[in-house]
Amino acid sequence: MVFFVFSIPALAEEVKSPIDRASGVLGNAVAPTGIPTDDVQNVTGKIIKGALTAVGSVFFLLMVYGGYVWMTARGEEDKVTEAKDLIKAAMIGLAITVGAYAVTVFIVGRLT
Repeated sequence: MVFFVFSIPALAEEVKSPIDRASGVLGNAVAPTGIPTDDVQNVTGKIIKGALTAVGSVFFLLMVYGGYVWMTARGEEDKVTEAKDLIKAAMIGLAITVGAYAVTVFIVGRLT
């Protein structure tokens, strides 16, 4: 029983996922070059997070622009309809972007 208790940590050390093994091999290959060795998951997550932030900002600006068009329409039905459609499209795009961001944060959180 004593052998079993002390051998569990040693066995746990041996089991590594393919991603961990690939990171180790890539880290050894990159070390002599001086290139930073951040995890692939972290770098990819940061890139996706930045892209989704930029897209979310674009949708926010479209919504503000749609509100501006609506406020300056002065009752013209064509401009009001155009502004409403723009705001609806911006809201749908913003909802999709927030959903994609939530999925990305969830998946990247599980990988690291």
